[in-house]
Amino acid sequence: MSTFDAEWLALREAYDLPARSDEVEQAFIQALPNDRVQLMDLASGSGATVTALSHKLRQSGRQEQNWTLIDFDAGLLARAVEKHAGKPDLSVSARTVNLATDLSALPYQDIDAVTASAFFDLVSQEFIVELVGHLARHRLPLLASLTYDGRTEWTPHNGSDATILGAFNQHQTGNKGFGAALGPNAPAILAGELEKAGYRVIRQTSDWVIPTGHLPMQTALLEGWLQVAMELEVDPRIRANWDADRRRQMAANGLSMTVGHVDLCAIPED
Repeated sequence: MSTFDAEWLALREAYDLPARSDEVEQAFIQALPNDRVQLMDLASGSGATVTALSHKLRQSGRQEQNWTLIDFDAGLLARAVEKHAGKPDLSVSARTVNLATDLSALPYQDIDAVTASAFFDLVSQEFIVELVGHLARHRLPLLASLTYDGRTEWTPHNGSDATILGAFNQHQTGNKGFGAALGPNAPAILAGELEKAGYRVIRQTSDWVIPTGHLPMQTALLEGWLQVAMELEVDPRIRANWDADRRRQMAANGLSMTVGHVDLCAIPED
């Protein structure tokens, strides 16, 4: 199972939070017990899901929240627990687990629902089938936030955009520690498996909107796309020209980006 750099997680949080679908989150919250809730968050990283949901749960009347954070990176989990320590009516604990091998060992019987953010595009179809099986046996709701769906748009357009994006989307289907990753196909496959298991699925787009002038995020994304294009041997001239064009636009505060994600909640049907 792979892990992510804390600096990247902190950078993306400013774009994750406004992108999340309030409609999907409210549908998920309505499926939870009315007062005390026990939640398990998969691939928690530094605890972004708790940050996004805890105040909404409190506003909805869920006055006692108990979160179990699951991740392979003990350092990130420690940061997450520390970040939320001392908050009223909020208990956060952590378990270091390799989800690629130990999915069946999680405490499904002790929780009310499962959450995950920016995760399911990294896993295989076999992983999703196994997870949905565990969820269905325990009739647990799921909130899957910010799953990448393959859409990226740059403004202004460049003639090489499709080549760069095609390379990135191909790379997203490589092995991220769980076997062949679903990449952009994840939202549709996850929804399909949940519906087959008797769940009602609510979906909405939750795109990152990265305006002009947001140079740290734009630079991080640009460098990631170019690294992938190099690994997949995209024509060096295409890479160089696209890179130079985009950097000129960034320097002039003339580039904006939208990166496509999907939020999904699944409610077990009676």
